[in-house]
Amino acid sequence: ADGIECNIAVSIPSADVALAVGEWVDEVLGGYYDGDATDIRAIVDFYGKAISDTLRKEREEQGNDFVMEFEAEMSKAYETDKLVTYTMSTYLGLGGAHPSSSCLGITFRKSDGRRLLWDIVRLGEQYRMKALLAQGVMDYLGVKDEDELAQMIGDEKGYDIPLPQTPPFVLDNRLVFVYQQYELGSYALGMPTDTIALSRVAPLLTGW
Repeated sequence: ADGIECNIAVSIPSADVALAVGEWVDEVLGGYYDGDATDIRAIVDFYGKAISDTLRKEREEQGNDFVMEFEAEMSKAYETDKLVTYTMSTYLGLGGAHPSSSCLGITFRKSDGRRLLWDIVRLGEQYRMKALLAQGVMDYLGVKDEDELAQMIGDEKGYDIPLPQTPPFVLDNRLVFVYQQYELGSYALGMPTDTIALSRVAPLLTGW
């Protein structure tokens, strides 16, 4: 009613990963909640109010009639007896020409809540991982070779594509990689995504 829309939805985790998931939710929404990290509803209520207040203040400072919107959905996307993966999609619209979106995921090990980050790639194997990613990104963007990829992403060497800033996550026995908006190039590139069968990348990974 006041030009502010803020919606945050989080799937309630099981007890074995409640703390790990709660800490992650807090981190991705701002990192300044100081209550019980296992209380997901309290975290959502806290950031719902905080983000709404921030959007309202910015709208007042800009003095315009644009609707300020923030949406975040964090849901359980995959689970085995050892792992659980949450995915997160966000949308931020401040009245500009290009709203901001993100799509990422995180995989937790149930035994201790450890997050599977880029350190699951064995030392010395990042080059081989980048080569696999380069092929996946070429397929996603519809380019024919590394030279064309390099030109599109503004890099001298298409085969030496950077690893995504957000970590890979496990989904349906595949490892998923997502480059966020502007990470590889212009807004028009979107969010290049690649999925590789776990069986194919297993030799590049540590024993997690």
